[in-house]
Amino acid sequence: TLHQWRCQGFELLGKLLGILNLGKVIQKLLYILSGVQSLEKNLNQNRMLGQKGAIARCTFTNK
Repeated sequence: TLHQWRCQGFELLGKLLGILNLGKVIQKLLYILSGVQSLEKNLNQNRMLGQKGAIARCTFTNK
């Protein structure tokens, strides 16, 4: 039974380590995703500015 306990202990330890590694992986993924999101935000802002600029040019030339 002691042997069984030891095996279960190792299994649990392995699972815990796996979960910790998974946590690190998830953190990295979230970090990458947040980077991508901020990039997208910047792109969207630039696009909005471009559109506003285009509208301003159109109204300016039409007058």
